[in-house]
Amino acid sequence: MAFQGFLMQSDLGIMNEDESIEFLQWHIDNSFKEPMRQQIILDIEWIKGYDGFPRAIALMGEMRKNRKPIQSNLICLFPPFTGESYK
Repeated sequence: MAFQGFLMQSDLGIMNEDESIEFLQWHIDNSFKEPMRQQIILDIEWIKGYDGFPRAIALMGEMRKNRKPIQSNLICLFPPFTGESYK
């Protein structure tokens, strides 16, 4: 089921889910290309930035042969999500 234009309501305000996913994907592919080749994203959390805009923090991990991934000491702090163009 597609949620085109679905809005997420949280304590961070209202965010367009499609736009926020596209924003994260663009930064994963462009801004953080090298770290994403070496690590995997275990979880993403949204926080309210000092400027009032939501920011994503990705908790990173490492793959291990025949084992579950383990959390590394690396995090990825995304730029503020303002809803404006980021490309």
